[in-house]
Amino acid sequence: DAAGSVKEYRWVTLEITEGKNREIRRVMEACGWEVSRLIRIGFGPFKLDGLRRGEIAFSSVSSALRVELSSASLEFLRHKVN
Repeated sequence: DAAGSVKEYRWVTLEITEGKNREIRRVMEACGWEVSRLIRIGFGPFKLDGLRRGEIAFSSVSSALRVELSSASLEFLRHKVN
């Protein structure tokens, strides 16, 4: 950038159900957009809503498995019906 120029930044929210390492960066850069920062707001059944920077929230393994198993069971039943 030339001296004195100002970069303009925009926030974009994306949701993907499955992804590979650096997939978001590659897609955005293929569209001609430079990615300066990525922030993960959730992973599987875990969401970071309401947590402040540095805060820790504990979750039981059983509750995480229950969420995953219920969605997997629904997917299994969908395939059985079709």
